[in-house]
Amino acid sequence: MQSTHPTFVRKERIGDGTYEVYSCNDPEVAKSFLAATKVDQKNYYVIVETTDGNWGTDIMGLFLEQLRPWQTNINLTQCEGIVAPYSIFGLQMAARDVNDNFLAKIMCGKCEHNRIDGIRYKSITAVKCPNCQTYNSVDSKNIIVASKEFEEINAKKFELGNQANIAKDFERAFQLFRECYDNRYKAAECAGALGVQHNHLHRLID
Repeated sequence: MQSTHPTFVRKERIGDGTYEVYSCNDPEVAKSFLAATKVDQKNYYVIVETTDGNWGTDIMGLFLEQLRPWQTNINLTQCEGIVAPYSIFGLQMAARDVNDNFLAKIMCGKCEHNRIDGIRYKSITAVKCPNCQTYNSVDSKNIIVASKEFEEINAKKFELGNQANIAKDFERAFQLFRECYDNRYKAAECAGALGVQHNHLHRLID
């Protein structure tokens, strides 16, 4: 019989951090417990060790300590899941290689069950649906954290594209907006700003 609540194991201090550690068989129970646990102290971590990975929460919210080894085995997967970012902070940490994963909202490609799991940044990860037990492949290659310098470059291109569009230099505007769209920078505005050429732009970029 699965536990409906994690069991307290220990409380310890490691370096500057304080760790309140629990144990639980079911990762979904662990995540529900952690979602209801409020942490308001810096360097304070509540960890739930499970048979399938260790989950935790801190002042920034829920996290997966480390990817499970099987998550890099894409040969396990039987369908494709749909993915969207869950934690922007976690995404930024994964982009900087501080963590090996970030949390994402995932919909199972088989049963459409929604849950949160850890996945790799700009890569394909295997995740297992807790509802139907199907292994999904999820692709995060289109989820990108851009540097400040990168954003500034694209903002400048976007502004120059607007100026070219106003001046009716549609070829130049198209080139600039296309570059921005390829970088997923204000994609909808890039398409709409071209006015009469906007349907042509959609055909090229879709």
